[in-house]
Amino acid sequence: MFFTTKRPFERYGVMRRAKPTNSSIVRYALIPLLLALIYNNCNLVVTSYQPPNIEDQTKEPDIAMYFIVIHNEPLPDPAFSELTLEKSYETLVEIVSQADQYNQKLTLMFTAQWVDGVFSNSSRKAQLETWKANGHEIAAHHHEITHSLWDGYTNTSREKALSTRTTIRSDGFIETYLGTMRDYINKLKTLNPDIQSGCLNGDTDPNVLVDEIIYSTCTDFGNSGTSGQRVRDRDPKKGINEFVGVGTINGIERRYLSHAQVSNSDLRAQAEEIYESLDADVAYGVVAHSIEENLGTGDLEEAQNLMEFMKFLHEKDPNGLRSRTVSGLIQSNALPEIKASTKSH
Repeated sequence: MFFTTKRPFERYGVMRRAKPTNSSIVRYALIPLLLALIYNNCNLVVTSYQPPNIEDQTKEPDIAMYFIVIHNEPLPDPAFSELTLEKSYETLVEIVSQADQYNQKLTLMFTAQWVDGVFSNSSRKAQLETWKANGHEIAAHHHEITHSLWDGYTNTSREKALSTRTTIRSDGFIETYLGTMRDYINKLKTLNPDIQSGCLNGDTDPNVLVDEIIYSTCTDFGNSGTSGQRVRDRDPKKGINEFVGVGTINGIERRYLSHAQVSNSDLRAQAEEIYESLDADVAYGVVAHSIEENLGTGDLEEAQNLMEFMKFLHEKDPNGLRSRTVSGLIQSNALPEIKASTKSH
């Protein structure tokens, strides 16, 4: 007979239940209470959750509309040897990237030099198409022979143009004559066949205007107060657009907006102050160059100040619902139109 000292319930691997102690009784008693607390907290989280208000994301805030114009210059030039198309392109990519992040729509005005100097590259041309798809407008920019940095195109005869440049350039350098304004606009139409807005630095000069550009931002006049008042480009009040100016040049009716520069911290701060004072039925326009340092004006952080202003607008308009392009603003009929003589615009 097999004997063992183990008790029967131990022999078969069954442990004898220990007699409950006072501490274990307390622990077991707390379990229902803890479960109840967890349940109530979960219900609190569930009942306090509010789904996002879709209407808040699509309803435009009660602030002024705005448009942002980028001038892309005819580089390179010996007077600014450190400025190159490559550097300018890199700066432009950074600006557009921030605009896309903020859902802000830019009006990108290109000189003809960018067609061959930048967008002849297939990947960059594809990037330009992406910018278009994201709502940015591809527009025209031109420097006439009277500008300190001529882009080589003019309707003035080659001989007279080059003669004029000798009186303007103090460094002895004379730019190459590249063709007429028809040659100029045909080159830009390879970037945007439907191009219709721009800044031609001669928007009141019948000899400079091309038929395609019917929306413009470069005149000597403001678009607030009384039509026909001259306003300096570096005056932040020039960005106020209470109306669209309308005038007929070369037999074509054209429409005009005005913008202000935000190329340094003082101009940017003034622009921000003015914008905050505007009503919702007004638009504010700004312009800057796709360059980090503008040695021509002495604005050493031009692109940075533009992007700071874009950030300011984003804080006021998180979803970019008040952002407009030049063509988009004019075609929306959001501003009244005021007829102006060709001398006024």
